[in-house]
Amino acid sequence: MPLLAVTDQTFEKEVLAAQGPVLVDFYADWCGPCKQLKPVLEQIAVELAGRLKVVQVDTEQNPYVTQAMQIQALPTMMLIQDKKLLDRMSGFMDKRALLERLKPHVPAGPAGVEKMDPQRAKLAVEAGLITPVDIRVPGDFSRTHLPGAINLPPDDHADPAASLPPQVTKVLLYGRTEDGVEPIAKALATAGKRTAILEGGLLAWEIAMLPVERGALRRIDD
Repeated sequence: MPLLAVTDQTFEKEVLAAQGPVLVDFYADWCGPCKQLKPVLEQIAVELAGRLKVVQVDTEQNPYVTQAMQIQALPTMMLIQDKKLLDRMSGFMDKRALLERLKPHVPAGPAGVEKMDPQRAKLAVEAGLITPVDIRVPGDFSRTHLPGAINLPPDDHADPAASLPPQVTKVLLYGRTEDGVEPIAKALATAGKRTAILEGGLLAWEIAMLPVERGALRRIDD
């Protein structure tokens, strides 16, 4: 997932006037640690979609913002919300360390709904502890989906619990990303289904190079 490039001209709109927290990565093409950091940021952007905005500023091309934010080392990351600096980090950080640093400032998922990272979700699916439920349209589902997944197409999103078979008691809900998943997860949790959201959706699953299935549609009533 490409990160949004922010410039001297768009910094005010995309960062300072944004709703919610924004993680700004200041980098340069010649910076080795910056290149190492980029895939980490891309994964976090996918996993925290809708809760955290991740953008990049090329310091070579945008001297005004670079100087205004007093950037002296690369990479430098700033977490900004409502024009306030919440945190500042310099140097490469691995995914786990960066997520821990961000955790106090990033909104949690919906109440009563668990979050599962792709690796943990894979183990739960393989053990038969959870049923993957794909909320995309049938055509997208049939092209690629999690192993053993069933399809809950948009027509069934208004009352998802009624559309699932009674034997499905624990649900791993996902879409292409996390966009649009939380309201459905909340409805399922309210109806008594044990519900988890796949962090980052199918995209994060594929980035982790986990197995997928393709082909015929498996319907809910199969």
